[in-house]
Amino acid sequence: MYFNHAERRLLAGSYDTSIAEVARITYRLPTFDVSRFAPLPAIAPETDYLDMIYNPHREVEYDPSASFETYLKLELANPHSRAKKMERWKVYQAGIQALRKKIAEDEVRHLDGRTVRQAKADAAFKWRETVHEEQKKKKKARWMHSARMVKWQRKTTKKAAKEERLRRQLTELTLADEPNQVLPTLLKERTKEGRS
Repeated sequence: MYFNHAERRLLAGSYDTSIAEVARITYRLPTFDVSRFAPLPAIAPETDYLDMIYNPHREVEYDPSASFETYLKLELANPHSRAKKMERWKVYQAGIQALRKKIAEDEVRHLDGRTVRQAKADAAFKWRETVHEEQKKKKKARWMHSARMVKWQRKTTKKAAKEERLRRQLTELTLADEPNQVLPTLLKERTKEGRS
């Protein structure tokens, strides 16, 4: 768009949508029965939606009024919303309780001279340890993401280079002969042997 100073209005450019295109009606009324007694329409398969998007030249048979938006709900939904967090937490808790039940059943099934009460206590201990180990693994996995790993590797490389530089400086260090220097006796003997 550019501005026409004489008429004080914006003029359409080559990248602007034409008025005819804006006024065109693109919404189609649904073809299913809207009566409350009619059965609900079946959701179209996702493959039809993907074929319609990625292969329009195939002319796939599909209902244009079908609610393909249902496949976008997971991408468009905020994964950090309170409801999503609660759903993930409930799934996690259900998994933990299922693990507890499985471990308890296994321990009770194989008593090996213990009472049922002892077996259940052992199962509770094993379950707590398993959950604790899984939480530690998850925590470590969160720490080991790529950016932090690159930073750690860079830091380790710099530290190794610094140590190598200091070691090289110490090994290549030579002192000038001065009258106030005292060499150890072993070093004096080696120096004498080297000179002779």
